[in-house]
Order: sequence, then C-alpha cells, then structure tokens
Amino acid sequence: MQQQKPVIQNGKAPQAASTVEIPLQKIQEAVASIRFGSVQIIIQDGRVVQIDKTEKIRLV
Repeated sequence: MQQQKPVIQNGKAPQAASTVEIPLQKIQEAVASIRFGSVQIIIQDGRVVQIDKTEKIRLV
C-alpha cells in the first residue's frame, strides 16, 4: 500500500499533530449534548476553526 504525502498549500506543509491544539473538550460536549444528529469539525490550515452541531428530533 502506498503512503500518501502531506498536501502542501501556500508553500508550506501542514503542522504536525503534536503542535496543533485540538479542542477535544468542546467536541465531547457537542457530542454529549445531542441524542440524534451529527457533529462536524471544520479544519483550515491544519487547525480546527469551527464545530457545527446538528440535532435531529425524532417524533416516533
């Protein structure tokens, strides 16, 4: 299996995961606060910039 090379944008490679702060607490809170739905994490330049939460209400 081939290993993928990191995508280089604007002349620089994305930062290593160990140097990027990931807001795990905020993601866990978003997941825990809904019963049905989805949590979407938006990433720009290798950093989490937005967390979207969509809740569905089941009427059955």
